[in-house]
Amino acid sequence: MASQQSQQLIQQLLKAEQEADTYVSRARENRTKKLREAKTAAQEEVASFRQKEEEKFNRDYAALQSTSGGEDKELAKQT
Repeated sequence: MASQQSQQLIQQLLKAEQEADTYVSRARENRTKKLREAKTAAQEEVASFRQKEEEKFNRDYAALQSTSGGEDKELAKQT
């Protein structure tokens, strides 16, 4: 009788261990998934920021070129 009860308890422990392994596996999968999602979101944010900064740079550069171009022509006329 004690042997049967011991076997039941061992089976119960084995089942609990399997369930714990399942929870740990799910937690790892969820963590990996969230890390991938965070990485993707960060890459998208960086790409958006880079595009905005490049557009700003190009506008500023074009404005500087048009401004300095006129000064160069005026300087050439004076000399």
